[in-house]
Amino acid sequence: MKPFFITPFLFFIFTSTNGQITKNSWLVGGSSTFSLQNINQTTNTAKASFIDLAPNIGYFFIDKMAGGMRVRFQNSRIKTPTSTSNSPTLAIGPYFRYYFLSKENRINLLSEIGYSYNDDLRNTSSVNTFNIAAGPVIYFNSTVGLEFTANYQVINFKPDNGNVKTFFISIGLQVYLEKEH
Repeated sequence: MKPFFITPFLFFIFTSTNGQITKNSWLVGGSSTFSLQNINQTTNTAKASFIDLAPNIGYFFIDKMAGGMRVRFQNSRIKTPTSTSNSPTLAIGPYFRYYFLSKENRINLLSEIGYSYNDDLRNTSSVNTFNIAAGPVIYFNSTVGLEFTANYQVINFKPDNGNVKTFFISIGLQVYLEKEH
């Protein structure tokens, strides 16, 4: 039974795989993030959890550079000693990414910049999110890649004019679809 598990693993390690990061290719996938925070203020303490699911679609306008749209499904849960609140949100915005290494590499490095907007009509508030990310993508084959990115994010709240700056790690899965010529 052991050779059954070892053979696919060795095949994965020693085969040449790469992603389709060439002009006219499509990119479909997404990423997810989960974080926990302890908030200690002088008058109150709270525990917060955040879940972010972000599917995306993109198009390679030139070799190694793609742009597209991302939808973010976010939920934050904040628990204080006296109350618990859930805040589900939906945001949308563009992103651009660049791959640094050639398409023949099994591992590539990417950088990404993105923006998303959320308008909460119930509370007459809006949220602008700016994100910068970078990290490796590991290709399983010519169409699927697993990404690990380090992210720096700035979230601006209106009309409060408050902002949150955070650093986090994200994991994503992308499917690269090459257009037939």
